Formats: sequence, C-alpha cells, structure tokens
Amino acid sequence: MLGRLFGVELKAASLTADLLLPVPLHESRQRQRGYNRSDSIAEGLSQLLEIPWSNQLLKKEMATASQTRKTRWERVQNVAKVFTITQPEFIQNQRIALIDDIVTTGSTLEACAQVLLEKGCREVHIWTLATAL
Repeated sequence: MLGRLFGVELKAASLTADLLLPVPLHESRQRQRGYNRSDSIAEGLSQLLEIPWSNQLLKKEMATASQTRKTRWERVQNVAKVFTITQPEFIQNQRIALIDDIVTTGSTLEACAQVLLEKGCREVHIWTLATAL
C-alpha cells in the first residue's frame, strides 16, 4: 500500500527509472522479520509505475550488526563491502532506483549504490519514504 501511495507522488513528479531494486536484508534478518519493508515498497511502486523490480539482483552477503546506535563512520564501516550483484548483466547501462523505507545517514544506500555503479549501471536514484532527522 505504501509503495503505491508513494508511486502516485513519484508519477506526479515525472520520476522514472529502468529498474527498481529494494535495499536487501541479510537472509537471516529476513527470516527473523518475515518480510523486507523495502521489497514491499518496491513491489507497490512497480505496480503503479509499471517499472520492473527485482529482489534477487542486489544481495546482502554478510549479516551486520544493527546500525542503530552507531556513529556515521561506524555505519560506513559496518556496511562496507557487504552487498553484491548476483547478475551484473541485468543492471548494465540501466537507470536504477534504489528503494528504502527511511534514510538516516545514507551509509547503507551509499554502499548499495557504489556496488551498482561498479558493476555497470548508468545511474542510481535514491527513492525513500522518509528521512530521519
């Protein structure tokens, strides 16, 4: 539901991309939670904006400690080199919208964007529902 509501706003702003990729959780965290909010948002956006999405291309290879009580620098170090692209050929020369529910320091989004750009995507756009103050 939130993804579709967010999609209405993005559509009105004429924002677009070639592919939507949610920020992934490590599989152990996903099992624990039972869902990934970013997946749900990306799926809703995909339906409304008619842009394909995948939760299989961007993966979090290593479980990391919670970012919650970490400084900016500790957050950067915590997520450095933990994301990977499973099939780089699908992101080549694509405009990718990286989807997350909330951005705090941006460390996780930055780590994801870095690996996407290193593997050949053309542009990375950050679409989030909220920003922490």
